[in-house]
Amino acid sequence: MKIRPNDPCPCGSTRKFKNCCRPKDRRTGVQQEPRAETPTSTSFSHLIDFESRRPVHSAIPVIQTEHRGKRMRAVWNRLYERPRNESLGEFSLLVLKWTLGRTWFLGECAKEAGERHQIVQWFYHYFEWQNANKRPENAVAGGWSARPDGDVRALLCLSEDVLDLQSVNRLPRALLKRLKNQQGFQGARYEIAVAAIFARLGYEIEWLEGKGEKHCEFIATHRPTEIRIAVEAKSRHRKGVLGQPGEHNVQASLKADVGRQLREAIGQAPGDLPFMIFIDLNAPPTSASSAWDAPWSREFLELVSRGGPPTPERPDPYNAIFLTNYAYHHLRGEDATGGREFLICVSSHPKNRLPDPRYLTELKREVETYGRPRQRF
Repeated sequence: MKIRPNDPCPCGSTRKFKNCCRPKDRRTGVQQEPRAETPTSTSFSHLIDFESRRPVHSAIPVIQTEHRGKRMRAVWNRLYERPRNESLGEFSLLVLKWTLGRTWFLGECAKEAGERHQIVQWFYHYFEWQNANKRPENAVAGGWSARPDGDVRALLCLSEDVLDLQSVNRLPRALLKRLKNQQGFQGARYEIAVAAIFARLGYEIEWLEGKGEKHCEFIATHRPTEIRIAVEAKSRHRKGVLGQPGEHNVQASLKADVGRQLREAIGQAPGDLPFMIFIDLNAPPTSASSAWDAPWSREFLELVSRGGPPTPERPDPYNAIFLTNYAYHHLRGEDATGGREFLICVSSHPKNRLPDPRYLTELKREVETYGRPRQRF
């Protein structure tokens, strides 16, 4: 069915189609400038109501249909027969379990509570949170809804990232091996998050796994325009956080202290492609109204500007540096609404320019809305 410009938008926002989900620019294939978002009342049966705003759209559809009272869902080349009223959030958790493997998962469950892998610890907490919130006052049509705490939200973000990436291409075995290893988990988890951000914008992900040579994490190819972008992702390890040994020092974590991560990331620049660097602080979320007011922001900006401003003769090897702080896991049993902060440093003279600034605009929007519920078609 053709949707005319003045018809109601199919996303359910009550706006006209021309003023809401506008079509992509035919010349570049990039979506037009993002519109201002307005709060609306949205509830999700079974799935957690993250925030009281309209869901973010996703470029990755859910392939599903109903058949004989069951919901049939497809992930990559497998078809799953599921209960008709199962939410996508619940299904994503199952996909994460299946991706990790039954043998590995049960093996971790058999360990003492403090020795279990971080993902399995999140699952145990999720079941406790689920039992605590299945109360009459949380009932909605077809199920129940409640705000997640930090650990629940961290688990749901990971499960959705894995579902989206597994829907378009299988995760590499080497990456899954690192994800299941407690020491490699944090880095692998952030690489998956960054790859999912690109995949939701319509990029094909080409993982680079060669040994004995320096290279970035993956190449993202924009399907409509075939623009290729090299991407590097680093996550700052903190003692006592995400399975790392030692005792967590909260005051020390309020510093950026990502100089080594930035130097290593710049060293992975391919030289012949636009290059994006992502670094996650892994720090407790701040109460600052803007990330620019966070205690680590000035330290990071001074770090980036140490080499002086770039020039056409001495350009930056990167197009932009995204400093994120997806800190839901630091909140643990607390309300996780404020567990997302980020800064973006865009180079005025990158070595390899993007053909259109809207590539960065779209990427900024996806980074900003990471962790929000998504509306899929």
